[in-house]
Amino acid sequence: MRRKQTAAFLAIIMLSSVLFLSQTRPQSPVGTVNPEEATGGAPVAVDTDEDQIPDVHESAFSSAIGIPTIEEEFIVIGLDPLDSTDNLSDYDRDGATALQEFCWPYSLEACFSTRLSLTGKSPEETDSGFREYLDPRKSDTDGDGLPDGYEISMCTDGGAGYIDQASTAWVCLYFDPLDPRDAIEDPDQCIGLLDWGCGDGYDFDRDGVLEPGERFTSSEEYRYTQPSGWLDERDGLWCHGPIPGITVGACQTTVETETGIPGWLGSDPRYPDSDSYAIVEGVPTPLAVPGDGISDGWEYHYGLSPRNASDSIVDTDLDGWDSNRDGFLTPDNSIATSMWGEALSNYEEFQVSEDDGYSVRPGLYLGSSERPHEASFLTETSVPSISDSAIVSTQVSELLGTLVITSRNSVTILDPISQTTQAFQQPVPGTITDSILLTLSDDSNALVLSSNFGIGAFPLTEDGLNLDSSFFLEFDPILSVNPTSASMGPGALLLLGNQGGAHTTRINSDQGRLTIESPTAVEALEQILSSRNATGTVSLHLDRPGDTPLLLVGTDSGLIRWITNDLSETFGSPLWVYTEENAENFVGIADLLNSSKSSVVNVLEPAGILTS
Repeated sequence: MRRKQTAAFLAIIMLSSVLFLSQTRPQSPVGTVNPEEATGGAPVAVDTDEDQIPDVHESAFSSAIGIPTIEEEFIVIGLDPLDSTDNLSDYDRDGATALQEFCWPYSLEACFSTRLSLTGKSPEETDSGFREYLDPRKSDTDGDGLPDGYEISMCTDGGAGYIDQASTAWVCLYFDPLDPRDAIEDPDQCIGLLDWGCGDGYDFDRDGVLEPGERFTSSEEYRYTQPSGWLDERDGLWCHGPIPGITVGACQTTVETETGIPGWLGSDPRYPDSDSYAIVEGVPTPLAVPGDGISDGWEYHYGLSPRNASDSIVDTDLDGWDSNRDGFLTPDNSIATSMWGEALSNYEEFQVSEDDGYSVRPGLYLGSSERPHEASFLTETSVPSISDSAIVSTQVSELLGTLVITSRNSVTILDPISQTTQAFQQPVPGTITDSILLTLSDDSNALVLSSNFGIGAFPLTEDGLNLDSSFFLEFDPILSVNPTSASMGPGALLLLGNQGGAHTTRINSDQGRLTIESPTAVEALEQILSSRNATGTVSLHLDRPGDTPLLLVGTDSGLIRWITNDLSETFGSPLWVYTEENAENFVGIADLLNSSKSSVVNVLEPAGILTS
């Protein structure tokens, strides 16, 4: 009985060692079994066939798998611990050999030289909680629609990854063959930059959000023009080989690229405009610089080819206009001269969609922290609705529990609980340019609106804006209304206007009726603005515990700082932090072709106290 228990216990131990795939770097066979002659060290990983893949790994992936198809089940064989040649096999036709898949995320060189840990993805990085490896029997181990070898190629040779200097393992920003999230990613590089993540999908409903259905995902790009019913393990990678880094024979053999040059047959998921050839005198000709001026996702959505640059100047739907009535529509010859032709080419239609960068429909997203993915889009016709979708700003009245939505020509007050709104059309003369919600000396709320005709103040009550107790002061055009330090008292404001104008004023409340003090010029600020012919856009007056308040003023030409508690020069004069000449030493690049745009400040937000 005891012998049976011992045998069962040993069987469990042996089975566990196979399941958990304990491994070290593969070694040569054992030199001696004599304990007195052994040199010591850790247990070796047995590699019977000496193909550099441990037996325990080959055993784990030894069973053949069947893939159901319409015709019959397709069988992919597994590895054999006694076959010394299957390390170079690519049974799943994913473009990576069995040895490469065992070594991932290490290169073959690092796998047997500098590697300090196990291969595969560690349990801490996986959803399963177990160490995961690329499966040499499955073309797409993580199930994201991208074959393993394709993802390895994009990560290592395609620029989407880097080698971690500490571990010598590859780290993939995108195209990780063991990360299923790539199925929904649209990671194309940003135009003119080295950053990833801009994508080449298109906001077709113009709501300002690129929903998953509007993305042109990497898997869609890889499989572009691929016939239906394609099975990678049977039919091969969607490419015209040979391709460097991809195993010989992995690419399909029935289709060639349009130019006859080996390469991938889909569009390129790394670049947002990846057209690779054009038709020149009837012959597909490779492009020295890829692209046709239209994003791949837009072309794909409208049935154009994201590979063929020539279709950009074609008027596919024949909606041009014979302006000279000669019975012939003059075609476009290039995207540079597209406006000269009478045809309304695809490129011109794309430019109409872009609308000079103003393609997003105006409106307001309203959501909750409990259901952040169920936000509703408010417009003039939605329920609830806003009176004017050209939003200027929004403020929350914590006193009343309402949201104040200021638009160019109206104010909408939304009760988020009852989902009802109140609309106040044209509360001030002219076009509203900015707004701010103040708490006055009597603890009441007042909404301050600036316009191109002056400034107005309105008591905010449970009934909305109290128009009867409001006040409007006619003044020069005001661009922004900004709060000041608490040291200046309740209701104090800094007004920024055209041509470097800067004034202070105060909103007062007398038994519920509001008044506005006559604005006073802030000469020190106006002088420094005029020194660079700058216009103030926004300001932030920060109270600093134990120190004098700091005023930051954003402009269209840089950023100004001023240590002042009351907008006087008691503690010094205002200074430029950066200007058009050196803005990119402080902030990110806004436009590669126009460095002056980097100096424009639109928003200032307090970030808290920085600690070392």
